Amino acid sequence: MCDFLVHRTHLYKPRLSSILSLAHHHQSSSSNHLLAVLRSDHSIELWNTHDSFTLERTIQPRNASHSPELVLWLEKYLITAGLDGQLIAYDPITFEILTSCHAAGGAIWSITKHETTRQIAVGTETGHVNIYQIDEDATQFSLATSVCKQAARIVSLAWHTTDDDFLVAGSINRIYICSTKQKRPIQQINVGKLSSNSNRRGQKDTIIWCLAVTDDYTVFSGDSSGRTCVWDAVYGTLIRSFQTHRADVLCMTLSSDEQTLFCSGVDSVIVRIELVSPKSTTTTTTTNDSTKQWIKTISIHSHTHDVRSLTLIPSRFATIRKKENNLSNKLMLISGGLDARLLVHDIIRDNSKPPVLWRKCFNFTQHQNKIHQKGNYFLFTYRDYIELWSIGKEGGLNENGEDILERAPKNLVQIKTKHQARIDTVAMTIKKIKDEEQIIIAMGDTIGLHVYVIQGNII
Repeated sequence: MCDFLVHRTHLYKPRLSSILSLAHHHQSSSSNHLLAVLRSDHSIELWNTHDSFTLERTIQPRNASHSPELVLWLEKYLITAGLDGQLIAYDPITFEILTSCHAAGGAIWSITKHETTRQIAVGTETGHVNIYQIDEDATQFSLATSVCKQAARIVSLAWHTTDDDFLVAGSINRIYICSTKQKRPIQQINVGKLSSNSNRRGQKDTIIWCLAVTDDYTVFSGDSSGRTCVWDAVYGTLIRSFQTHRADVLCMTLSSDEQTLFCSGVDSVIVRIELVSPKSTTTTTTTNDSTKQWIKTISIHSHTHDVRSLTLIPSRFATIRKKENNLSNKLMLISGGLDARLLVHDIIRDNSKPPVLWRKCFNFTQHQNKIHQKGNYFLFTYRDYIELWSIGKEGGLNENGEDILERAPKNLVQIKTKHQARIDTVAMTIKKIKDEEQIIIAMGDTIGLHVYVIQGNII
């Protein structure tokens, strides 16, 4: 058996990209159930939840100026929005950009949809809630109406699933119940400021980071004080308030039967809130009984950093597992945040068993690093630049029998792309011309193909 020389280096330092937003799409007539994962490097990963959460493809940003922060599915079309104020729709097959537009009102802080009317509502920096109509081919965004104009930015939105006239907007210290037909807020809920002491100067604004609404017009809100509140949207009154977190509640998701709510945020704990009967600990089947109430049940401690997005999907989409008779009683909770991990938990609807962490989907680097065996070179690829390193040269053994290096690894050259263009692929080869080595590097980015020749005594 031949001998091998192992090099242990700490030269490559990949940067993990945190998760900003999640959106799930499924069709009953198709086995293509895709989870869109938007990351902080503005790339969008498409995971197939029908096939044991496999990564199908990654959509790389083609425009350095576009910085999406939000993602959702409208039927089969993927749509992104961000603080640059752009709305972008992607082709469902090639995932190339179909159309884009700049939203009126500046940066987009929140987005929601209404499936029946094929409309999208966006909350902007200037306090506008604009509703855009999308045609059948998703080739054009047209501004249908503007239903709300407030002094502060709209940071969260929720649309009633059946009543397209009922839209909830969250801002600073207030929640607005808007009528899309009357084009104005019809109800205003004052959440109040945070008081650190009795002095009014010590009060802080309460930011409504996330919202959810049920069919019986119950509104859930998560704010910067760590509270998750349940509101009666008809009368604008508070039903229940839970101190679920020690800091901001950034995201929440509601189950399809509207019996279970999950919320999380800065302190990384995922909290479950359920609608139960006071005479029983089991989850109820209806929501219109006044004797039933929302209670906080369990907490999930799986993430290490802020959780930015949550979504619930039926468990039957994960077909890798054996089919069970009670699959309809199971859910899959998908969460992601600043720790860059996509976590999948098995959830029982009736809370008879604790949640089980079923899958961890890591953000493995997709950069193509090259190692040239003969020339002893490393080519490390980052988002918008590459580094060429030479491997250290062995210098024998020391007195203790340990390997020593005659020459340490050296960073030979760093090549950056123009205008921070994202690198798609790289290749490297080495030619010897007389006594000199000539290193040829080909790099393809979002602008084009570039070829670099490095020659001479570079070590």
